[in-house]
Amino acid sequence: MIRKIIISLLLLTALPVLAMPPGGSDEKRAKYQKQHAEKMAQVLNLRKDQIAKVEEIMQAQKEAKTALYKKSAKQRKALQDETVKKLSTVLNENQLGRYEAFTEGMRLSKQHKSSKGRMH
Repeated sequence: MIRKIIISLLLLTALPVLAMPPGGSDEKRAKYQKQHAEKMAQVLNLRKDQIAKVEEIMQAQKEAKTALYKKSAKQRKALQDETVKKLSTVLNENQLGRYEAFTEGMRLSKQHKSSKGRMH
């Protein structure tokens, strides 16, 4: 019964995220990155030989940022797991299930708001 409630809560909070068109954000992101690179080349008055080198540096920086984000995501997950473990000594099974559903719903809501803001 508790699992059904948790699954129902997760589905209700995930529906807006699932309704987004597939691939749309990747296409918009790629378009934005191209426009950003063109604007930067114009503002900095880059020569053709500089453009490729700057793009290479910026790509390496982007990859480094992604690696840092993934590392911090793993650390956040470990911290959350530790929190659930500690809470399991205080909360009963029903409360713990509701806590996990609540935090997952909040995460999905935040993710949806974040992606919604980027679309405008």
